[in-house]
Amino acid sequence: MWDDPINLFYADLPSEIAARAVENLMPHAFSVFHTPSPPPAWTEEDFKGRLAYVRCMEDAALTPTIQDVMIQGTGVEWVVRDIVTSHSPFLSKPAELTSLLKELAEEFLRAD
Repeated sequence: MWDDPINLFYADLPSEIAARAVENLMPHAFSVFHTPSPPPAWTEEDFKGRLAYVRCMEDAALTPTIQDVMIQGTGVEWVVRDIVTSHSPFLSKPAELTSLLKELAEEFLRAD
């Protein structure tokens, strides 16, 4: 699975765009996995009620089930919105993602 980045990250992109995206992939820094991290921002009280997660429903790298486990593992409440894309909605459905993010921002502003 990990040796097929097109199907892992870009399955819903036209092949020429997916190929260009793969050319720009970089290895993940080793230190990220072996360096202590500060507390995540989502634990800050100021963000309570204003945390959002966009779940990619056709993601092969992080399936919706894995995404749900990650969300639940934070121990905080999230506003979850779904988008029917693979791992990279910013490439496959940028207008739909932008609209969804704008709606979330407006929702959080109304809650203030």
